[in-house]
Order: sequence, then C-alpha cells, then structure tokens
Amino acid sequence: MMATAPAMLSWMSSLADATRARTLRLIERHELTVADLCAVLQLPQSTVSRHLKVLADDGWVAARPEGTSRLYRMTLERLDPAARRLWGLVREQTAGMRGAAQDDQRLATILAERQSRSQAFFSSAAGEWDRLRREMFGERVDLHAVAGLLDEDWVVGDLGCGTGQVAAALAPCVRQVIAVDRSRAMLRAARQRLVWLGFAHAQITGWLEDAGFDRVRLRPLPPAPQASGPALFAAAARRHEAGEQATDSQRRTS
Repeated sequence: MMATAPAMLSWMSSLADATRARTLRLIERHELTVADLCAVLQLPQSTVSRHLKVLADDGWVAARPEGTSRLYRMTLERLDPAARRLWGLVREQTAGMRGAAQDDQRLATILAERQSRSQAFFSSAAGEWDRLRREMFGERVDLHAVAGLLDEDWVVGDLGCGTGQVAAALAPCVRQVIAVDRSRAMLRAARQRLVWLGFAHAQITGWLEDAGFDRVRLRPLPPAPQASGPALFAAAARRHEAGEQATDSQRRTS
C-alpha cells in the first residue's frame, strides 16, 4: 500500500534528527530504559524523554513497564512497509556517522553491567529462591508450566484428586478432567471448587479398568492393601496402551 504524502513527511521529520536516529539504532536491537539511553547518548533525561515522545507519537517506539522503570523498543514489526523501508535507508546512512561507534561501545558496557546485576541477584537469592518465586509468581507456577504441555484433546484423570487444586489447574488445558477420590469428603470439597468437572467416587484400583483416560495424574496416598504404587501405574499404562492399540487398529481399517 502506498504511503500518503503527509504520513511520509511525518516519518521523515521524525528521522531527520540525529539524536532520534541514534536512539532508534539502539532500541531496534535492545529494550532500554531512559536511564540506559541517557548513559549511551550522553544526554540529560529531559532531552532523551522529549525525543522518545516524538518517536512514540509517530509510532516508531513502544514501552512496557518493568518494576519502576519503562523499557523502550522500536516497533519495527508494526510499521507501515514504507516506513520500514525509510528506516532501512536512514539506518544504512547513519551507521558510520560520528559517535555511532562510541554509542555501540557504551551500549555494550551497559548490557554487560545489566547481565552482571542479574547474575549477582540470582546468586544471592539462590538460598531463598523458592520463597521469592512464590511471592513473585504464586504458589503453583510450576504446575502452570507443566499444564501448558498437555494436549487440548486429552481426557485426564486426576486420581486421588483431594480438594481439586491440581484438577483446577489442568482443566483449562484439556478437553475434560475427571477427578477421582475414594473420600466422599474430599469430593464434596472439590465439587465446591470445580463445578464444571466430571467426578467419580471409586477406589482407584478397579475403577481404572473401565476408565477412558489419555493421561492420569496420581497423588501419593496412604498405604492400602488393595494396590501398590507400581500396580497403579501398571494399570494406567495398560489402559493407555490399549487405547493406543485401538487407535492404530482404526487407522489400519480406515
């Protein structure tokens, strides 16, 4: 699509300033704060902020919050194709301008310092990382990561579901979660949390023989004479293997 003359003139006006061109060279490659840009460009905060506002108003840059700061980046992927071509020309012509090499050197120093601060933080926080992670990301961030690996078409059995905490995390990621527990009290508590799930009150052994799970999640239970842990996993594996064989048979006959 052809850019309109007013749009092209506005883009040219934004890029005509050497400081703004230097700024875009930097934030095209890395997200940087105003303080970072001040250090690289050797300019006061008010000057850098003013140039960033001009670039933001014309759609060249965007910012996102990080703590008490804002990280700025060039929005190259969102630009009009004509604006991208114009920037490509400006970038090529300004790569060797006075001060560009010094900008690159100062940027490398700032990025190295940022990396050192990050490494120092994680080195000092290793002993308390579990607590810090809970405070920053919540109790079950690990479970959310695992849930993202599930197939959305699976039917998952949560065996020994308790009050349904794990089932609640899995449910949005799969077609169905069937929560199983031999304690009626546990199932009552789970129902209050999970009104959209399927429930079955049954001993875990035996019930598996008639289940249609793609995957199962087993919770450690107190010792019971009916089945050992390996037996439970074997039953689950047999059921899954039977399902795979049935699917293969259907493929061969279709």
